Amino acid sequence: MYKFFCSILIIFNCAISSTLYSQNESPVADSLKSIISFHKKNESVDSVYINTIIRLCREYQIVEEFDSILVYALPVIPIVEKLNATAASKTAKQLYSMQLMSLYKSLGIARYQITDYPRSLAAFQNYLKFAEILNSINDQGSAFNYIGYNHREMGDIEKALVYNSKAISILQTGTNKVQLANAYTGRSTLLDDMDAPVDSILFYNKKSIALCLEAGDIDNAANTTLNIAETYNRIRDFDSCKVWAYKMKDYIEKDGSPVLQIRLLSILGRFEFLKGNHEKSLQYAEKAASLAGESGNPNLLFHTFKYLALAQAATNSPKLAMVTIDKSFDAYSDDMNSDKVRELNSIQLKNEFEKEKQLQLFEFEKKDAINKEEIKRQTLIRNFSIAGILAIFAIAFLLFRLNGKLKQSYLKLQQTQLQLIETEKQREAQNVRVSIARDIHDELGSGLTRITMLSDLAVRKVRIDPESAEQSLKKITTYSKGVSSSLHEIVWAVNPGYDTLEGLSNFMKQYADQFLEDTGIPFTLNFETVENNFNISPESRRNIFLVLKEALNNSVKYSQAKKITISFSVINHEYQLEIKDDGVGFSINDPTITAGNGLGNMKKRIELIGGTLLINSSPGKGSVVLARGILT
Repeated sequence: MYKFFCSILIIFNCAISSTLYSQNESPVADSLKSIISFHKKNESVDSVYINTIIRLCREYQIVEEFDSILVYALPVIPIVEKLNATAASKTAKQLYSMQLMSLYKSLGIARYQITDYPRSLAAFQNYLKFAEILNSINDQGSAFNYIGYNHREMGDIEKALVYNSKAISILQTGTNKVQLANAYTGRSTLLDDMDAPVDSILFYNKKSIALCLEAGDIDNAANTTLNIAETYNRIRDFDSCKVWAYKMKDYIEKDGSPVLQIRLLSILGRFEFLKGNHEKSLQYAEKAASLAGESGNPNLLFHTFKYLALAQAATNSPKLAMVTIDKSFDAYSDDMNSDKVRELNSIQLKNEFEKEKQLQLFEFEKKDAINKEEIKRQTLIRNFSIAGILAIFAIAFLLFRLNGKLKQSYLKLQQTQLQLIETEKQREAQNVRVSIARDIHDELGSGLTRITMLSDLAVRKVRIDPESAEQSLKKITTYSKGVSSSLHEIVWAVNPGYDTLEGLSNFMKQYADQFLEDTGIPFTLNFETVENNFNISPESRRNIFLVLKEALNNSVKYSQAKKITISFSVINHEYQLEIKDDGVGFSINDPTITAGNGLGNMKKRIELIGGTLLINSSPGKGSVVLARGILT
């Protein structure tokens, strides 16, 4: 959700720094169209005609009529190119170059907004060409910015980072503070894509805000402020998230663009949801969905409806939530294969609803069982009293009989209590599984979205650039494997049949084997055969597996290892997991390394289930990650 909104707002705020108009055409646009019609009628193509089209394209940028930009810009660009090529004077060439620079900029923005990234990239490259001819520092920096955005959307983060660096370098020498601020925001987004330390992401966002405020660009400042709030929300620092979300709340609600308002409502809604305030979360989600509906943007509808369904489910509205989740996928059906995603979400929601029903039934049966036992006990006592009055000689017999039945009742009551305790444990385990499945679902949704975008991109490239299309297809294959792994992980996480030592050991061994097989790095798996199988909590098996997953990812990504060894053993419920490599190693005292690569998260996960995590490494001597604890 965070990266989706950033993609929309960064490119839009680069193009427009003024207040947004409504979706209807402005009066200015109508006047400009009248001038253009007059020139067409008289078959007159001069500088007035071209400049009028340029102004009209800028008006269409403001009201987000990007298809209209294509209608007016595409026919006139070849005409201006021809005039530029045949111009006799230096002054004329300079004029036509300025016109072409503006037209290509508008064309690139329009192509970007309709997700035609290859053609958008080509338009911005022409924009850069004329900016260099005119030696316009601000436009050169702006063009580098736009080119970087397109490379990011096409999955080439390294190229995007190169062009972003060029944009920052050249804009620091210019006068356009807003464009420099947007370059800083773009840098923070790229760092987030690269899983960089949070401090670095916040650093560039705060620099961007300072520049925007200095330049009086409140809309851009508000957007970047929400970036920071989203970052804090993502790392579960709720206090900081709330502080940053409320910094620009009054401005956004009064004067902010619809996208900004939807984003603020979504952040506040998820914040309240994670804090347990489900009713308040539902209110924010409903407002966001209403604004998204007015915009008609399928991407906005998809994301807002998804969180609205979750809020409805949490507030005991399962049927309404199911309708909303179907709307969410209907809104996005043109851009992605929604059938599988909708099925997965529907299954998850139905499981949650079924569990809620079971919990309610459990509470009812619990009270009913206690009442029945209490009534039975009172009946026995009353019978004993009556029997004592009727026959004193029968007292001994009746007492003996009563004692036996009381014992049976007590045993039944004790058995019922034990069953209730066991059911309560199972309910807690189910809650853990639902939480795990929700986390993996977010990762799965992200992967499916990337596959969809790359698929769309590949279809466009097949005819015009087969080699580039092949690269996109390879990326689709990579992301598909990730999605398949996530689906497999969901099945394993939510199935109580795998809540055993054997289930954990087999899954970790299978995952490590498949993961390392694709890397080409030699590896050894030392997993002892499980002879004494026993149940373990879903939280324990999930956290131990995630430590293995993170450690393997770090070894493959950073260690340059020639061999990796994984060992797992359990003696008397005490487990030991060791991931060892012979790579380049690192200094465990270096804060720039230990702050990233998930080392802190691994330690927290093991400590959360009562264990300890030791990391031993030094430069040139490989690294060892050792987790120990008691399985419960």
